[in-house]
Amino acid sequence: MSTFILTPGATTSSDSERSARALRAIGQDLAHLFPENLEIELVGDTYIVRGQGRDNTVQITKDLNMGWIQKMLRSFIPKKSGDDSILPLSRSVAIDRTYKPADIDRIYGLHSVARTRLGGSPDLHSLGERLRTIGRIVLSKQAQLLKLFSHNDSLGFQYRDSKGEVHTEELSHLALYRLQQQYFSQRETNRDKDVWEENDL
Repeated sequence: MSTFILTPGATTSSDSERSARALRAIGQDLAHLFPENLEIELVGDTYIVRGQGRDNTVQITKDLNMGWIQKMLRSFIPKKSGDDSILPLSRSVAIDRTYKPADIDRIYGLHSVARTRLGGSPDLHSLGERLRTIGRIVLSKQAQLLKLFSHNDSLGFQYRDSKGEVHTEELSHLALYRLQQQYFSQRETNRDKDVWEENDL
C-alpha cells in the first residue's frame, strides 16, 4: 500500500486546486444518494459521474389492497409513533450526472453558506471530505486528476504527473481516514502554511 505525505505549503497548480474543490462539491451534492461503485472522470473541465446509490426518500402508502411483496416489506419496517400510514423504503438508483464549472460554483456556494453557519470541524466520514482528500493528494503531487473510482472498501484515482506520465493509486477507507486525521493534525500546527485552507478547498 502506498504512503502519502501531505506537505503544507507545497507549490500547487491551479488545475489540481480546482479538482480538490470540485471533488468536495460533487461529494456534497451526491451524499444523500449514498453512492456505491462511483466513478468520476474529468473530461476537459467537465466531471462525468456514474455509479449506483440508494434513495432513502421512497415511501410506501399502507393500502388494504397492497400486494404480498409490499406486505412482506412492510413487516420488516419498524413502526413509528404517530401516523403509520406512510412507510419508508430504500431503493437502488442509478447515478449519471455531469458537472460543469458553473455547476461546481453553484454547489460550492450553497454548501459554503452552510459550513459558515454550522462552524466546527468537517465530518471526516462524509463523502465530500473523502473525495476532497483525494483531491489534496493529487494537489500535493502537482498532478492533474483524470479519474476517481470507488468500491465498497476503497477509493482509487488516476492522475497525470508533470512529466505526462499516468499513475493509478488506491487507498482503503481506513487508510484514507488516517490520512485525513494526519492532515487536520498538520492544519492545527501549520495553520499559516496550509495551502488548502488558504484557498478554502
